[in-house]
Order: sequence, then C-alpha cells, then structure tokens
Amino acid sequence: MVNISHDLRTPLAIARGYAETLVMKKGGLTPEEEGNYGGLVVSKLEQVQKMVNQLFELSKMESASFEAHREPFVFSEMMQEVLHALGAGSRIACVNGEDGTWVEADVSMMERVVQNLVVNALAYTPEGGAIEIWLDRVGEELVFTIANAGPPLAEELVRWVNAPEAPAAQRPARTAIGLAIVRKILLLHGFRFSVEVREGENVFVVRMPVYDRR
Repeated sequence: MVNISHDLRTPLAIARGYAETLVMKKGGLTPEEEGNYGGLVVSKLEQVQKMVNQLFELSKMESASFEAHREPFVFSEMMQEVLHALGAGSRIACVNGEDGTWVEADVSMMERVVQNLVVNALAYTPEGGAIEIWLDRVGEELVFTIANAGPPLAEELVRWVNAPEAPAAQRPARTAIGLAIVRKILLLHGFRFSVEVREGENVFVVRMPVYDRR
C-alpha cells in the first residue's frame, strides 16, 4: 500500500492552519476575510477527501480478487469524451485524435487513465507551455502518447514508472496518487506504460494491443 502520510500531511496542515487562524482572530476579521479563510479550509478538506477516495480506489485494485471488465471500444472516442468533460481541448494539441482503432479493455478504468494523465499534464505545465497528445497505430498496437512542457520528472519516479515489477509500496514519496492509479490500471490490463524525459518536456506512453473485430 502506498505511503499515505506524505499525500495527506500537507493539505491537512494547511487546513488546520487556516482553521486556527479563524479561531485566534475571531472577532478581528472582516466578513470577507472570514469567508476567504473558511473557503480555503473547505478547499483543502475537499482535496483530502479526493485523496482518500483515490487511495481506496488503489487499495481495491490491489486486491487479489479484483478484475478488469474488458470490452471492445474505439479508444479515440473515449479519449475525446474525457477531454471534453475536462474542458481541456483548448490547451491540448491532438494529433490523429479521430483514430478509429479498437482496443479491448475496461472502459471506465481507461477513462481514468486518460483523465489522470491529462490532469497531471495540466497541473505541471507552466502558463503558455505546450501539451500534446498523439494516437499512432504501430503494427498491432495502438500507442497513446501525452507530452507536456515543464520541469523534468525526478529520476526515481521515471525508474519506478518504467519498472513494472516494482510494487506500489515502492512508489516515490512525491508521486501523485493519480499516477499510481494509472500505473496499476495498466499493469492489470497488461498494457505497457513508460515515461521519458526529453529536453523541456515529459512524455508518457501507453501501448495497447489492437482489438481484432473479425
């Protein structure tokens, strides 16, 4: 199981700090200031709740009895739905985004893969930085690639992503839970997942067997 202390410590500490400020300065703050501090407390607690839900999701997938419910679908159609739901289309350049290749996988789990990778790219790309997605048919594989400009990923994180035999418990401390979920989903499916740090950008790649509809 992943180390939850690092993931939860920061937002909890911030929420506590704002709450203590409200208590200590009670009567000395304007209504607007009280509203701002209260809103920050709620925001950080919502962040904690989201992390806890993700940890439960990851824990469930670690269960020996957990199974992915596979079915054939067109990957690009699912991907476009996720991008639309996130409202991320204007920030992302898609190449071959209408590809009609079918894959066989758990649709809801692959939605989570695309969602988490896109959210991660949006969060770590500096203002004005580029985010690009490619879909390529390479032999009997569909290759989904997402690259974002930004600071290079830590070497230990790159090694962990690229070493499928490494257990979840060895997740580097500063790895987002969302990325751990992506990695676990793809391991459950037997899909290859890798990351490469290039000059000025981080590139995540998912390789999936093409589904034969015959």
